[in-house]
Amino acid sequence: MASDDRYLADIAASSLTVNNEREPLIAKKENTKTKANPWHVIGPLFFVTFGMGALLAPMVQFYTTIFCNRYYETDTGGAMNLFVRLLGGNTDDDGSSPDMKDCSIPEIQTVVSRVQAILLFLEAGSSFLMASYYSSLSDKRGRRLVFRVFSIGGVLTMLCYICVAKVQGLMGVVLIVAAPLVRGLLAGDVIVIAAVQSYISDCTTAEVRTVAYGRMVASVLAGIVFGPTAASMLILKTGTVIYTFYLVMAINICFYAYVTFLMPESLDEQAMATARQSAAQKPRISLWQKMNPLSALSILFKIKPPPHINRHAVPLLAAIQFFLSIVIRPPILLYAMLEFKWTAYEGGLLISVVSLIRFIIIIVLLPRLLRALQQRWKTKHYNNQQQQRQQSCDDGEDETKTHYRILFDTWMIRTGLGVETIGFILAALATTSRGFSLALVLQSVSVLSQPSVRSLYTTLVDPADIGALFGAQAQLEAIATILAMAGLNFIYSMSVEVMPSLSFYICAGLAGLAWLLSFLIHPVEPQNHSFTP
Repeated sequence: MASDDRYLADIAASSLTVNNEREPLIAKKENTKTKANPWHVIGPLFFVTFGMGALLAPMVQFYTTIFCNRYYETDTGGAMNLFVRLLGGNTDDDGSSPDMKDCSIPEIQTVVSRVQAILLFLEAGSSFLMASYYSSLSDKRGRRLVFRVFSIGGVLTMLCYICVAKVQGLMGVVLIVAAPLVRGLLAGDVIVIAAVQSYISDCTTAEVRTVAYGRMVASVLAGIVFGPTAASMLILKTGTVIYTFYLVMAINICFYAYVTFLMPESLDEQAMATARQSAAQKPRISLWQKMNPLSALSILFKIKPPPHINRHAVPLLAAIQFFLSIVIRPPILLYAMLEFKWTAYEGGLLISVVSLIRFIIIIVLLPRLLRALQQRWKTKHYNNQQQQRQQSCDDGEDETKTHYRILFDTWMIRTGLGVETIGFILAALATTSRGFSLALVLQSVSVLSQPSVRSLYTTLVDPADIGALFGAQAQLEAIATILAMAGLNFIYSMSVEVMPSLSFYICAGLAGLAWLLSFLIHPVEPQNHSFTP
């Protein structure tokens, strides 16, 4: 592993930057008290994503149990039944006590998918409204403030879910609606991930930033490996999902304590003061301008990438990331519960296995693949490089490295998107639980594209635009989540009785469109140079 780390450090410049950045994005003074490094956020990120992963399968079962009980209960006049009726569900009952097998029927699946769509719509919509605010706030007051707000939001969200399981009637409906709003307004998931990326960019140089982002992805995957497994074991032992909420609430409390007392700030006081002064000098803008998505997303079209890559690379990458964010949450667990009678236990185990495979790919396969391709390209173009060095040693070598960096990243993106598309098609065609699981395992290879997308995203722009770029990215992901939840879940609810796999084919189409767009991103050959992949 140590040799892999040394190798990644040696070739980091070959897969990261196309500008000549050699200092951290936020220059540190020698006497500054801030001594932040990527591990200060990468390590705790494991526990944060552990909690996120622990909630994936239990939340599906939680909603299913709630609305299944209301579906079968005898009292049809309660507030929860009114909520079900408004969502299009059937409130007729036969007085029977429901079992989880009785809950895996199209009528209840329709209600649950619509409820999930509405609640995730509320969370993504509130995150969308707050993304640019928290992006600006983190520049002026530091990244740690966003992390603390995120922890407080996590605690309050878990308290809402715990209360939902204990109360009945109108209050239960209010709490179900309040939970996603609290989560989104108080620095939701997409906002905190953007803050994590900003923290890493603040305290790394261009040469090591790809390594840091790779470790960030590995930390996220490791958390998602162990989170669902721990939740599955907890559910299997206790027979309820409530204790999972207590576990996640404890994680958020610990994260708040760590950020407050141990984590150093990645921005120094001078950088934050400069940001506050710059914000004060700008003309006041209206509330509509603050909430207008076009005002935040305009940076994607204002950025002029370096001459080594085609001019529309940044908006194309944004479009690819947008499509990936839409297909990241297909109704996999609902579909498996319907077709293969899974519970949160089986769903959690599958999520853990898939995440473990993605983790291994990032840590083991990606460095080896990069080494092999680098050696192949260097051997193939050795004679051409020798001629370039004779004419202009430094310029020729830099241009060659830049070409290799962009070439590797673009092909990793294309490979990942291609596998993503094939995986969705195979999952839709699967008729057995084993075939469905194997399709998702194959799809895990698509993780190859994630570090490359982030690498090109953060290095084709000027360092001063990094904060605005991550704010725009968070808003894009929030919009994509809204469309996904409003689209995919409602499509699933409408097609569950006729063609429940329709949503997977739609995801395959969107991933295929992103795959086609990736071929429009390519390095531009410098003059007097000849390259072929």
